Amino acid sequence: MTDFIIQNRKLLAILLAIIIAATILRYREGEWVSIIKPKYIVKKFFFSYSENHFYTSLKKVLYYNYWYKYEVYPKVRLADIFQPEKGDNWIKKLRMRHVDFLIVDKDQDFKPILAIELDWDSHKEYRQYKSDKFKNEVFKDSNLPLIRFNNNVSDNQEIIKSNIIQYLGNPTKQPN
Repeated sequence: MTDFIIQNRKLLAILLAIIIAATILRYREGEWVSIIKPKYIVKKFFFSYSENHFYTSLKKVLYYNYWYKYEVYPKVRLADIFQPEKGDNWIKKLRMRHVDFLIVDKDQDFKPILAIELDWDSHKEYRQYKSDKFKNEVFKDSNLPLIRFNNNVSDNQEIIKSNIIQYLGNPTKQPN
């Protein structure tokens, strides 16, 4: 028996791995699903420090210059903005990515007008570069503007305003 185990240890290791995997995973609706349920906890912060400051500055720019016309939404999935003309496999790529902020026109049934991305040092990494390239192509193909800001401008309302004004038109009067 010991000789059999020694001679077939690779085969036995593979069988043991299959038994363990089958114990942990179940094939359900076309994919392998773990029977061990993860525990979910609420994140400590919805925004990073820079995202929070940028969002606050952007809201102020919109309120003071376009108080009635536009709204801004944070962390919007591309699948909520776009749909592929053909091929369902592209929807998965759209579901996996988001833009940091999306400005919509309230007068046009919340039509997307402009998307904004904050770029960090991580955007220099290859994986993030590929994701950014995909986003840039999607926005370019759809003719929906995408502006990228360096994350260090998060508190500068003048820089934000000067970059978005060309997409939003002439500012309106401030509310009374």
